[in-house]
Amino acid sequence: MKDKSKDMTDGQAKDLILKSIIRKENNLTTLYGFHSELFPEKSKSYVKSLIIEIEKSGFELANFHHSSAGNILVTRIGIIEPFLEKGGFEKIEKKEKRKEQKEKFDFNISKWKYHTFWWFFALAIFGGGYSAYDFINGLNNNDKTEVNVNENVPNTEQSTNSQNEKKWTDSNGNVFIEEGNEISIIPANYNKNGKTYKVFIYNETSDEIGIIENLKIRPSEFKIFNLKDTDTLELDNGVKFMFGETYGLEVADKKSQVNGLGGKFLDEYKVPDEVEWAFVIVPAGKGD
Repeated sequence: MKDKSKDMTDGQAKDLILKSIIRKENNLTTLYGFHSELFPEKSKSYVKSLIIEIEKSGFELANFHHSSAGNILVTRIGIIEPFLEKGGFEKIEKKEKRKEQKEKFDFNISKWKYHTFWWFFALAIFGGGYSAYDFINGLNNNDKTEVNVNENVPNTEQSTNSQNEKKWTDSNGNVFIEEGNEISIIPANYNKNGKTYKVFIYNETSDEIGIIENLKIRPSEFKIFNLKDTDTLELDNGVKFMFGETYGLEVADKKSQVNGLGGKFLDEYKVPDEVEWAFVIVPAGKGD
């Protein structure tokens, strides 16, 4: 018999047990019956753990009688159908998974805030000291040197054959590929072993945020960047996203324009489950 539980989650497997209870005309089922009928390729201990989880769930879906031989007799009590109509254990499992995802975001955001604070604090001290040295050195220099600044304009690549995909290359050779709300970055020095993270960025300002040429994040719009750990993503408002060697993702935010998202805000901003990092760009001075 083909195992009906293949690729099932535990929540789906428990719902399958409840459906089997409904189908039994004599209203009596057993652990061994569930194993042979529904999960022949699984162990009895796995099936037993599912039944015990149903028993301890607190929903009072059936009566459970444990025999001295290790079997479990199950009789329904008539409220299984409404429970399944509301989503059953599969829906509960998805909620728990979402909760775990939120806790992961909260932990990552807290760690990011802690580590980036000291990184930027040290950077500010270094920058201030260097500026003072440069100012004093300039006073002692009587020779005037004319500096010509040539601004390199990014080269635009032709659009790909796909109507939904656009492609640009900046002056450093980095390739930006936009497909819907998702942007992939292929750095000039491509590292095939670099890990890729999905980074969610939402624009809560009244201005467009430029990234490269026609690639922008409009007000009240978000983009998801497939950012490699070898990449640096720089926005035209001065914010930079980059990966450090010790603490992972770091953000350069001199004007305090970035808020990290976690907890209930992931739902409010409709952050997809697969995103590892989520941020909101806010007016200067209102960031974390």
